Amino acid sequence: MRWPFFCLLLAGLCLAKHLDVFVIPHSHQDPGWIHTMDEYYDLKTRDTLITVVENLLRNPSRRFNYAETSFLAKFWEEDASPVQKEQIKMLARNGQLEFINGGYVMHSEAVCTYNDMINQMTLGHEFLLEHLDVKPRVAWHIDPFGASSVSPVLFADMGFDAFVINRIPKTERTRRRATQTLEFVWRGGLSRTHSSDMWTHDLCHHYCTPIGFNFQGSPYTDPPITPENAHERAAKFVDICRERGAWFKHNALMIPFGCDFTFKNATVMYENMDKLIDYINAHSAEFDMRIQYGSVSEYVDHVHALDLQWGVVKRDFFPYFDNPHSFWTGFYASRPYLKGLSTRSSALLHGAELAHVTSALATGSPLSRHVPLLDVLRRAVALMQHHDAITGTEKQFVAEDYIRRLRLGRQAATRVAESSANALALWNAPQPTAAPPRLARRSTLQGLAYNRTAVVSIQNTLGWARRSVVRIVGLPRHDVIVRGPFGKEVYAQVNPDPAHPGTYAVYVFVTVPSLATTTLFIEPAPSDGTGSARTTVLGTASNTGRHSIANKRFVATFNAASGRLASVQERATGDTMALQQDYLFYECEQYQAQTSGAYIFQPDGPAAPTTREAARVEYIRGPFVEEAVQTIGPAAGQGAFRIVQATRLYTDPSPEEDHTVSEEPDSLDVEIDVATLPRGRELITRFTTGLESNGRFIADLNGIDMHVSKRDMEEEYFITRNYRPSVAAVELEHHGADGTVQQALRIATDRAHGAASLQDGDVELMLHRRTAYNDHRGVEEALNDKRPIHARLRIAPAFYVHGPAPQLLRRRLPYLVAHPLRLLYTSAPGGWERYTATYRTTVLPLQASLPDNVHLQALSARGQSNEVVMRLAHMFASNESALHSAKATIDLHTLFSRDLFGTLESVLERTLSLNRAPRDLDKRLQWSTSPSDEGEAEESGALPVTDAHRVEMLPQRFRTFLLRFAR
Repeated sequence: MRWPFFCLLLAGLCLAKHLDVFVIPHSHQDPGWIHTMDEYYDLKTRDTLITVVENLLRNPSRRFNYAETSFLAKFWEEDASPVQKEQIKMLARNGQLEFINGGYVMHSEAVCTYNDMINQMTLGHEFLLEHLDVKPRVAWHIDPFGASSVSPVLFADMGFDAFVINRIPKTERTRRRATQTLEFVWRGGLSRTHSSDMWTHDLCHHYCTPIGFNFQGSPYTDPPITPENAHERAAKFVDICRERGAWFKHNALMIPFGCDFTFKNATVMYENMDKLIDYINAHSAEFDMRIQYGSVSEYVDHVHALDLQWGVVKRDFFPYFDNPHSFWTGFYASRPYLKGLSTRSSALLHGAELAHVTSALATGSPLSRHVPLLDVLRRAVALMQHHDAITGTEKQFVAEDYIRRLRLGRQAATRVAESSANALALWNAPQPTAAPPRLARRSTLQGLAYNRTAVVSIQNTLGWARRSVVRIVGLPRHDVIVRGPFGKEVYAQVNPDPAHPGTYAVYVFVTVPSLATTTLFIEPAPSDGTGSARTTVLGTASNTGRHSIANKRFVATFNAASGRLASVQERATGDTMALQQDYLFYECEQYQAQTSGAYIFQPDGPAAPTTREAARVEYIRGPFVEEAVQTIGPAAGQGAFRIVQATRLYTDPSPEEDHTVSEEPDSLDVEIDVATLPRGRELITRFTTGLESNGRFIADLNGIDMHVSKRDMEEEYFITRNYRPSVAAVELEHHGADGTVQQALRIATDRAHGAASLQDGDVELMLHRRTAYNDHRGVEEALNDKRPIHARLRIAPAFYVHGPAPQLLRRRLPYLVAHPLRLLYTSAPGGWERYTATYRTTVLPLQASLPDNVHLQALSARGQSNEVVMRLAHMFASNESALHSAKATIDLHTLFSRDLFGTLESVLERTLSLNRAPRDLDKRLQWSTSPSDEGEAEESGALPVTDAHRVEMLPQRFRTFLLRFAR
């Protein structure tokens, strides 16, 4: 009795079923990995697109599935003839050529923010809709290293019917094969139930052609199909299909036909598969199988028509491992410079888009005027989200190519930001015919040395008012006065800048309304000292006395012997949280069966301190800013590796002057400079607290979901299996006896990191990696990343976590780190008096802030359209906050300044990637689940916009609109 059951479960041969096999021709094309994107295009992609189109035209039964719009756009714009373009359109219409996924790239699901994921998908979908009138139906993520539960939510909101994944943990795949659950309904997100369900298919083996049937391509070419070997080859192929078919609960099977950059010679691929298909179908009764070329959508529709019930998955698939000793957790932190540059570039793009839209509508310029310049950075940032780009898993020279593209894009976007700022300075100004003020770069601060007044334009790119500290570095002198936009002196503190000896940094609290721009003037103080004593103070440096820094909220104490951060006390209550910060190395020098590399984290043993010597600490104190500057390792010029960390606490000097609450005093502002790592080292910073975290810690998923991880106590590979990806924030929480959170440590970061809590009360972030060996996952070189990095953290000890204020800080802090106030500079030859008499010094695009729980993701112009794209996101999950998880309402009619934008003429809602109407979401394929998995009823995310332009936002929902303004 046991043998037939075993046979049925694992082999599927005793009760063999008829199979309908869909052969899925495709070519996985990385826009950068072993070669740069341009090299791949010249070597492989151009020929692939040309020969595939030619071969599809020869036989209407053939299919091809293509994902990477970045390559298609390059072909379309540089090489495709008018005839080829029409052929591609025709093949897309008749279903032979299916565009799957359709993003600009196939993004990483581990180390991208939700905003960058949406933007790169939108860029690809816009191209397909504009040029081919195509709306992809199936998401296709066959190579990202692990799968995020945020993905099915985003893809559902984009209108996809199904999702194909591949790289899930090996043990997970093995279990799902045995239980015939490789296909399931994925219910992602903390605030979603059945309306965002995404039917998901895990490729049961891999995304490449079964071994023995790769007729052209890397790494080998198999023998062609001939009359002499046709039966033998067909029988082998049928056996493979039978084995894989047993892993599914129905009689349909999807077999990938293609691999990395295959189909360069599409003729060889198709002609051989034609013969195999024809032979099997001619002997269909013998093989009990029908086989055909298929698009992924054809397979999905076939399975959907079976009307089966599916299990529901409500989690992610991290960490990914392809064998028990190879956890792909290293790439969470590989190439941190590249990750940081990507994050900063995304923020710069957001600010430039805001400034461009505001200035174009205010001045009556065409919205399309600067779009080509913005597109340079849009494409560069989108390209960076590729799963072998931002992950740091490319060759070194390819990483340098990504950096080059980002820098070119940043230059273009900065030109837009400068031009827009200059135009707004003249809009409705006292002297609108004056020459523009030439707002540009920080070098103008050097004019202070020659008694010139410096002008700093400050832009808030967030949708709520901010009262924040502006830190302006590079001042050549300390004796200055700082004035606000209308010439009134403001409180400021000037500190020596330890990172740049001989220069100074000035700290100023500024209030900037939502999306607004304001101005500061920095002028030399009178030589007799008059006029400056009240507002500007000079911080004093010391390495003796008390070993702490403080503001009105906290006292942060440093260990007198080690120089490390030791604790934080809340002054109002006297409560103290142990908060020891250490820097440690994981060594990866020993050659073993699996070594650390770009993908994989496999240390030789536990982490050890980077040095046994005490950190040297210099304290700089003043009434508004207290700063501790630690140097860990040799002093400058005395050795290759060192860490310099500046930890600051701020005190708002004039909170009574403004109703905007500053969030700056509620956290420690930390900046970290890391020099080139020694070879074979992986650098972490570890925070040790007294919190009883009960084996749990929290790391964000893609900057939107806060994911609770339970420590995996399996001893083998304990360290690496417990690492999680985090792009924005990590947290530890201490729960009381009643289960409520009593205290917490929250850390916001400026880029993606690997994070772990290896024992209760500890949390560590991996900051940098430089490995000794290659990890043998295709890139075939060690991660020899020698770039130094400059990183930023915000550390918020939470002694009281309940109530609106701490809950709001928890969600806002990562946005404040990711979107710092943006600064542009110029000089005022006639002083502030002449400048304010000539130019506009404040710009207020909105008449009111957005609700506290809503983030403005985008306000941008696209293509030649005269419409503005606005995307909103509700930041809170359901039940996260009694106040902030509530539905938010926004009146678009009264939101925008009529003076700047004109009258809001029309509002048209679109799906998340702009290519569908919201009603199309109701046409998505519906998949049955068992009654116990149905979930509670929920309100639709596509709530109607009323005649009064009132928009309602539900928890963790996104809404995208096309706005048209008129004057």
